[in-house]
Parts: sequence; C-alpha cells; structure tokens
Amino acid sequence: MRQGVAGATWRSILSVTPEPWQAKALEAVGQHDRVSIRSGHGVGKTTLQAWLVLWFLLTRQNCKVPVAANSQDQLRDTIWPEIAKWHRQLPDALKGMIDVQAERVVVVHDPESAFAVRRTASKENPEALQGFHAEHLLFLIDEASGIPDVVFEVGMGALSTPGAKVLMAGNPTRTSGFFPTADDETVIPLELVLSAVERRVSTLSYYPVWGVDVARYGDDRTALAKRQANFLSRSGGGTART
Repeated sequence: MRQGVAGATWRSILSVTPEPWQAKALEAVGQHDRVSIRSGHGVGKTTLQAWLVLWFLLTRQNCKVPVAANSQDQLRDTIWPEIAKWHRQLPDALKGMIDVQAERVVVVHDPESAFAVRRTASKENPEALQGFHAEHLLFLIDEASGIPDVVFEVGMGALSTPGAKVLMAGNPTRTSGFFPTADDETVIPLELVLSAVERRVSTLSYYPVWGVDVARYGDDRTALAKRQANFLSRSGGGTART
C-alpha cells in the first residue's frame, strides 16, 4: 500500500467507497500532520479511525498508534470491535500481518515496535498521550472535546515529535481549549470564516478601497488589502521599513 493515499487504498483493498467526507479526511491525514474533524454521531467516524489504524500499521515500520478516548468503554466497545471488523475483511496476505488483541493491534513480525494501543485520557490519567517514541507516530483522539486540556499539555512533547500525525475527532461541545470553534473573546467564529471561504459573491459597482496595516518594529510585516464593496480582490504584505 502506498503511503498517503488512504482513500484510494481502501477502495482497492476492501472494495468499499468512503463517504466524501471520509475520503477527504483520509487524504488530509496522509498529507498533513494535524487534522481536526468536527462530526456528529453515526456518521462513520469510528470506521474512519479503524481504517487509519490498519493503514498506518501496514504502510510503515517502527510505528505506533496511540488511540485515546475519554472512557475505556468507548475504546473497548466501539473502536476496537470496528478495527477487528475491518481487519477480517482484509485480503489474507495483509490480514496475516496484523493481530488484533484485547488491548493492542500489533504487526505480527514486529509486535514491540509496530503496534496500536488504546489509552483512556482523563484528569485522573493525564499521561495517556505521554511517552510514545517511534519513527512514525499517529495519535488518534476520539471524542476530543471531552478530553481535559491537561492531557494535551502533559502529552505535548510526544504530540510535537517531528513527523508525528494527530487526528482529533468528535462532536464539538466546548468553545475553549484545543480546536475550539470560538471562545468568549473571539471576534469572528470559525463557522463564519469557513462559510466565507466557500461563498461565491458578485462584485458590486463601487470604487475599490485599499486598506493597510502598517508594521513598525521587529518581525512585523505591513499588510495590504484591496476591497471592492463586498469582494476582497487582492491582499499581500511587505517588509516594514522603520
């Protein structure tokens, strides 16, 4: 299996077509180190995580996949059975390379250096994401909004390992902490920014207006933008001269 082409991988190996959002997420994990997914219930999030566990273990050596959630029940009753389900559907040659155990999913020929392991992340167990070291790391964090910030703070060393990938997924129930949509001091909420990026507007017949934010000291850069009524047509920046 080629690295970084997760969507195409599962189409060819499992004869399954991911939902459009799943395919986009799979490709995003292949191409980026930090991915956050805001999702509801019953949309295929657990299936996505199971695919990623198997994909990562089958395409890399010396790799570890910590799978964290805020409850052991979520890991034991939801995520691990989903991994086992898709493992059974792998072609025999690939299925024989992976062993799905009660607490771990291991690569048979190298179980000590290539495995996925589940971790409960809570205030009582803030070390859930700490201490993982490998050439390739993929952190899967389920129901991320329910995991206390102290868990991320304690595990920041491992999370920031060069090349380590992190996927956070869950229903956004908080407006503060890691990957918030907004907080009390937010001027423009994330939802409005995302909707504006995708929106197509017609330029109104007004004279263009140039806006400038002049830099002063240090590494600041002068920002320049051209707006014509409701349309931002050009933006840029330059090095400030003081």
